[in-house]
Amino acid sequence: MKKIRIGIELNHVIRNINKQIVKYYQQDYDESIDLDEVDYKDDVLKTICHFSSDMKKIEFLYELYPLEVYGHANQMERNLSRDLNAWLKELTNQEEYDVDVFFYSLKEYDITIQSSYFFLSKIGSRVRKVVFPKSIEELEEYGDVFITANNDVLNNISKPTVLIKMNFNKPSGNETQIVYDDFRAFLDDKKKLDNISKILDKTCQKHSKNSLLTSMRSWISSFVQKRKEA
Repeated sequence: MKKIRIGIELNHVIRNINKQIVKYYQQDYDESIDLDEVDYKDDVLKTICHFSSDMKKIEFLYELYPLEVYGHANQMERNLSRDLNAWLKELTNQEEYDVDVFFYSLKEYDITIQSSYFFLSKIGSRVRKVVFPKSIEELEEYGDVFITANNDVLNNISKPTVLIKMNFNKPSGNETQIVYDDFRAFLDDKKKLDNISKILDKTCQKHSKNSLLTSMRSWISSFVQKRKEA
C-alpha cells in the first residue's frame, strides 16, 4: 500500500474564523459594519478590520477573543466534519493507499491552542492527530501533501498542495497543486486519492531529477578542479 500523509489546515478549510473575527471587531471597533453584507471569503483582517497597529491585532486575536474566534467558530459548511468522518471510515475499507490524515494550524499560541481543541470536540472530529507547527519547515516534517487556503503555506512549502479557493488566494498553475472551490468539493471527488498520488509521483520525479543534476554538476566541478591541479 502506498503511504500518504495528508495535512488539513483548520482555518478557512474546516473552521470559519472570519465570521467570528468580524463579529467581535464590529462589537468593539465599528458598529456600522453590516455583518450580512460581508464577504467572508475575503481576508477580513485586511478588508474589514483596520487595526491601528499589529500589536492591536495580536491583542484582539490572542488575548481578547481567542476562545470566541478559535473555539466558538462554526464549520465552513454545515455537517462538514460529519462528512469528513465518513471519508475517514471509507479509507479503512480500501487497500490501495495507507492514508494518515491530520489537522494543523499555524500561528497558534497559548489559549488559541486549547480553543482549537474545544472547536474540534464541538464538531465531533475523529481525526486522530492535530499539530500546531511554529514554522513552515516544521510543518513539512509531518506530511506529504497539504490542504490549505493559506498563502503562507501555498507560497513557501516545498511539498504538493491542495488549494481551497478563497478570494485572497489563487492557483499557482504548478503541476503539483490541485484546486477545489471548497473542502466539500474535495470530499466529493471520487478520484482525490489518485490525483494526490499522481502529484506526489511528479514531485518525487522532480526531486530525483534535481538530485541527478546536482550530482552531475558536483562531479564535473570536481573533474575540472583536478585537471587544473594536474
